[in-house]
Amino acid sequence: SAAPDTRRALLAWYDANHRVLPWRRNAHSRHAPPHTVDPVCAPTSSSRGIEDDVASGAIYWAGVAETGAPTNVPPEQYAYGVWVSEIMSQQTQIDRVAQYWLRWTKRWPTVTALAQAEQEEVNELWAGLGYYRRARFLLDGARHVCNEENGGGGKFPSTSKTLGNIPGVGPYTAAAVASIAFNEPIAAVDGNVIRVTSRLACIRGGGDPTKPGTAAAKACKATAELLLCVDRPGDFNQAMMELGATVCTPRGPNCGGCPISAGCGARSLQESEAALLSGGGG
Repeated sequence: SAAPDTRRALLAWYDANHRVLPWRRNAHSRHAPPHTVDPVCAPTSSSRGIEDDVASGAIYWAGVAETGAPTNVPPEQYAYGVWVSEIMSQQTQIDRVAQYWLRWTKRWPTVTALAQAEQEEVNELWAGLGYYRRARFLLDGARHVCNEENGGGGKFPSTSKTLGNIPGVGPYTAAAVASIAFNEPIAAVDGNVIRVTSRLACIRGGGDPTKPGTAAAKACKATAELLLCVDRPGDFNQAMMELGATVCTPRGPNCGGCPISAGCGARSLQESEAALLSGGGG
């Protein structure tokens, strides 16, 4: 199988080229060195008040616009930041998401702080991003996490299965948060990953790969699962998404700059067809 070589090449490319985003951290980054923050003044008592909670959370998000997230953000708080980024990223360009994410986490740095907000406050900060249903999902989701009756009490779910119980969280978002924040070895398959896997495995026919349940969609998911790096599932999923967003684009993909083009079935087929046409015209 070519999977190990493809996996290594993709992660090496990601470590050297990934975009620095405020919620992103990569212990293997070549250009955004891992760093920690001193949480010395962060209260640790589970009974701390909302003011303490906000102050504690704000410490971890300070300066992330330039450096990315610290490696010692507590997993549950990190999951909150990743979850917010994933909901915001639906149908919105990532650069714009980064601006709004920074404002959001400054106002509500933890899920407990967000759960105390009113819908009007949330909508006001969201203004300009569109699709306000996503803002409602974030507020409803925070209240769900903090609802003692749900067994939450402010403890962020840590598996893809339990994350899926949060309002507005589907299979992709659950897998993304679980893998990135909690290192769960699960493939996160979004539109970018579908495009990369369908080209890589040269998936043709089988219906629309973006429609769950089709043969093409199942083949894309199986390809992503085969390639998944179980030691670095969060980085791998982000690498696949990054490749789809910046190299393996819908139109005019940069095959020459693709780290895994050597094993790409679609490119191989395209080259073979070009060679046949060229030979036929000679």
